[in-house]
Amino acid sequence: MIYSVSTIISILIILIVLYGNKSKTTIYFSLVLSSILGWVLTLYFFYNIDIYHVVLALGKINFAFVVVLSPMLYLFIKNYPKERDYEKIDKFALFQTLILVLLTIFTRLIVMDEIIAGNDRITVYGPGISVFIIHFLIYVILSFRLLKIKIKQSEGAERKQLYILIISIISSVIFGFTTNLVIPLIYTNNKEFISLNIYTQIQNLGPLASLIFGIPLGYSIIKYRFLNSRLIFGKIFYYALIAFPPYFMYFLLALIYETNFGTSLNKYAYFLGIPVAIMFTIFLNSFNKFISEYTDSHLINPGYNPLVALEQLRERISNSLDIEKISQESLFMIARTIRPESSGVIIMTNTQTYDILSFNYKKEPYKSTQDFGTFLQFFISRNIKTITANDLRSSQQYNSSDNMLKSHILKQMSKYELEVILPLKEEQKVRGLLLVGYKEAKAPYNPQELKLLSSIAETMSLGIGRALLYKEIQQFNETLQKKVTNATTELQTKNKALEEALLKLEEVRRQEKDMLDVMGHELRTPISIARNSVVTLQKHIGKNDTDPEKLTKYTKMAVESIRREIALIETFLSTTKLEGGRMQVNTEKVSLKEVVHESLEGHNELSKRNNTKVIFNEPENDIFVIADKIRIQEVMDNFLNNAIKYTGEGNVEIKIYEAEGLGWVDVKDDGIGISAENLQKLGRKFFRAQTLYNQSNNVVNPSGTGLGLFVSFQLIDLMKGKRKITSQEGAGSTFSFGLPLDIS
Repeated sequence: MIYSVSTIISILIILIVLYGNKSKTTIYFSLVLSSILGWVLTLYFFYNIDIYHVVLALGKINFAFVVVLSPMLYLFIKNYPKERDYEKIDKFALFQTLILVLLTIFTRLIVMDEIIAGNDRITVYGPGISVFIIHFLIYVILSFRLLKIKIKQSEGAERKQLYILIISIISSVIFGFTTNLVIPLIYTNNKEFISLNIYTQIQNLGPLASLIFGIPLGYSIIKYRFLNSRLIFGKIFYYALIAFPPYFMYFLLALIYETNFGTSLNKYAYFLGIPVAIMFTIFLNSFNKFISEYTDSHLINPGYNPLVALEQLRERISNSLDIEKISQESLFMIARTIRPESSGVIIMTNTQTYDILSFNYKKEPYKSTQDFGTFLQFFISRNIKTITANDLRSSQQYNSSDNMLKSHILKQMSKYELEVILPLKEEQKVRGLLLVGYKEAKAPYNPQELKLLSSIAETMSLGIGRALLYKEIQQFNETLQKKVTNATTELQTKNKALEEALLKLEEVRRQEKDMLDVMGHELRTPISIARNSVVTLQKHIGKNDTDPEKLTKYTKMAVESIRREIALIETFLSTTKLEGGRMQVNTEKVSLKEVVHESLEGHNELSKRNNTKVIFNEPENDIFVIADKIRIQEVMDNFLNNAIKYTGEGNVEIKIYEAEGLGWVDVKDDGIGISAENLQKLGRKFFRAQTLYNQSNNVVNPSGTGLGLFVSFQLIDLMKGKRKITSQEGAGSTFSFGLPLDIS
């Protein structure tokens, strides 16, 4: 019975461990368990076979399994919980163990002989038994020392796993070593001890060491996820319990049928079997459901049911369009079920610009998401569902061409303390990553947990895809609304500009019409005066009234009117030529004194009529410029004419001088001045500083065409000159023009 139970427990634990992730740790531990199993089985056959050579061989093989056990235990503890690279001492341990195993099996160094005495077996030890004992104790002591160090360095569930491991090792080693080596060595030559059959009975207790070793480990698997083997343990427990009712019912029905009917083939047994089968099926279904839920929530996935957890997650995010809420709910579900140290989500919101969002659970959001571009490209370029650090360390998982990329990804995963990365796909397009950190004690993820993570990732992908689609529609609507708003604003602006342009056009047309009326009036007035003067002269001459004073008066009036008419016509002609680009200037050496004097003479009557005192600050030396004599005279006349008209009773001062390589003429008045607003508009066609027929400060606005300054400014520019206008409203104005000096 002891052998059967020990064998079954050893086989179950081996299956449980090997079903999970196959790593150096699990392989070494499986070799430890296999050594125990081999030791138990060889010990069983050793006591139940009477053939000498077979018994001798089994005795040697039994010791060989013990030789393998202690170094495998040491290598397992060395690589648990974190695997380490091979070192020279590891290779030495394996090589030394292999040599000692060969010597044990093929020589009489350890076991010299086996004596068969009925049911008893007496082992005659060889000269190398001390080597065997030293070998065993050295590796056991090294294992205890390593465990002690690792217990100090560990915490949480990992420390509890190590405590249970050291207790099970110490208990099983002491028990097995005592029953199968120490006592036999002490009492080998004690005939009384052997004759009482105590020797064999004690050795038959040896397999209990496997129970002492296995039971605490089973508890560690259930309670603290030792070697992450809870999944297969739960499944074995589930199938064992499910198999029990049919097994029990079979023998129960057989007993009932044979007791009551003598055989199970009786016709009454057939009829009785129908309701029994129905009731048993109903019971079995309910029992199966209960056991399934119990093993899922207490053994395989303690504290949660994967299906229930997924359904809860779907309910929470099914109606959400908030990417952050979907991410946080999913990360919370992972934390509540699998309980990793950390988890996070990287979402690519724009596949063109690679805009990325980051959400984390139990950690700050990733400050830089550039490193995750490699992960995204890895999933995009390969049809891979999941990356685990454990798979990346395995050379069998990926092609050799992936080694550099694999190494880089492992480095980045270690940097961010990640164990699992899953893609978030939407219609086969990778839109983000689900990042899951280490589990407690850095235990690997079992297939059940990876399946749950994959289901959560799929659920997240649907929710995030829906949220991104909604966001794209929102952005499209906002963009469309913005375009409509911009187009409306632009249209309104253009309409407003068009309205303003139309108003300006109407204003220009009105001004042109007014100016044409004014121009007509301006042209008719001098002619009318000249005609009236001539008519009056004719009347006086007809009456033989030859009073010189009267004749001179009317003659001057006629001449002045004709001069004004000519000046107006010249202004109109100049305007037309300037606008058509047909104005020609004939430059020559021109005296500024002469220009000023001619202008003074021409405006003598106007200045007297307006009571304006015109002062010319004439310098001793004349100033000569290069200009068109006729055009410069036209400019000078316009400036002086405006100064007299807008001054009235006051002073006009004229000054000529040289500056900046130009010969300058200043015409300064102390008239009504020009506002800052109107100052900017001077020189425009038809523009006048005052409304023609209004009064300002009791000064009647003088007549004019609004073309004088336009022509003057154009002529100055045409003769490569410069102009300056300074004015202050109510304080007079200064109009200046400068022309290139004659340097000949």
